[in-house]
Amino acid sequence: MDATPPPTLLDPKNNSGKGRGEKAPDRRNGRKARRAVALGYALVCTAALVGVASLWVLFFAPDRIDDIRRSVSAMGAAYQLPETPSLVKHSEGEIAVLKTFSKVFSSVAKQARPSLVFIRTRREVQAQRRGRPFPDDFFLPFAPPGFGPEEGRGGRDRGMQEGAGSGFIVDLAKGYVITNNHVVEDSSDIRVKLFDDREFKAKLIGREPSVDVAVIQLENFVAGGLRPVGFGNSDDVEVGDWVVALGAPFALPQTLTMGVVSAVGRGNIVGNGALEDFIQTDAAINPGNSGGPLLNLEGQVIGINTAISSPTGSSAGIGFAVPANMARLAVEQLINEGHVTRGFLGIEGRDFKDLSDDVLKNLKVEDSSPGTLVVNVVPGSPAEKAGLKPYDILRTLGGAPVTSFAQLRARLAFTPPGTKVKLGIV
Repeated sequence: MDATPPPTLLDPKNNSGKGRGEKAPDRRNGRKARRAVALGYALVCTAALVGVASLWVLFFAPDRIDDIRRSVSAMGAAYQLPETPSLVKHSEGEIAVLKTFSKVFSSVAKQARPSLVFIRTRREVQAQRRGRPFPDDFFLPFAPPGFGPEEGRGGRDRGMQEGAGSGFIVDLAKGYVITNNHVVEDSSDIRVKLFDDREFKAKLIGREPSVDVAVIQLENFVAGGLRPVGFGNSDDVEVGDWVVALGAPFALPQTLTMGVVSAVGRGNIVGNGALEDFIQTDAAINPGNSGGPLLNLEGQVIGINTAISSPTGSSAGIGFAVPANMARLAVEQLINEGHVTRGFLGIEGRDFKDLSDDVLKNLKVEDSSPGTLVVNVVPGSPAEKAGLKPYDILRTLGGAPVTSFAQLRARLAFTPPGTKVKLGIV
């Protein structure tokens, strides 16, 4: 007989009749399974609906696709301004011309700025004095805001005044710097900050108030990577020439402005015995620019920024510079002799614009005619020896046109004594 396996005793927890070693299904697992099936079914239905909707938009409302795309992008990214096309189109040739034009000024700046310096001074002044050697409405000492008298140890009647201005290096070997007389006049302490941020103390070599030019020398100076600038011929300057002004307006060193020559031979601007033959420019010149160079497009100094005409004390587009030729003669005499020796012709003159209509008619000239009228000749002077007489009209000096008596006077003053000059006379 075959042996019959013994009956399996029922586990009181197993109602399925399975053996003791087997597990009965868990009701919780069944519920999870049913949820998973329901979720999958829902996802399939949702995908189908999205697909149907997309097909409907594609075929029946294609214009809505961009709106949907933008909406989705906006939900996922920060706001961005819309792209806007250029309002003006330029040809490549036009752009190239402007870039070339701009390159000229950047080249001048690159070559000339290493010569530019920022000057700070201290001087002892009377409490009521402000150190302005000329009328405030025309000639400024160009002290930036914050610079002024300070209370000193000398008592209530005296104090120390700080000033600031600009200058430029003309000789690396000697450390010579050119600036305005009114920047360093009566200063007890002169400090110069260079292009590379080094700072040196400077001593005064000489100054000439009549043309507002001064020479200072850097002490213990080492040139490093700096470079000097040279003087150009200011007699070649014409109205309309492009110019660049360098300086430290409002104590902001290494600043460049640009403009054109507005006029030449300007006189009767400063007064007080000044020798005036100014170059006028509309390049922005502000307090702190004083003593900085006015450059041509070759990077040559054609003038020293000196004065402005402004009702506010800031640039109004009317700036004046001492011509390079006059400044150079003064600088060389200051270095060589410590003072300026002036030339002397021996005449008194008057401009045509100051004459009456009857006098102009008799002279057969107009108030805008070139030259200046000789009204008096000093006995025994070079002018008398040369044969000049009252009512002669002097048109040229050394071949250069004479535009006013102030200009003639300034040029003669810086013609070395003993020099022979050719005069053009009517």
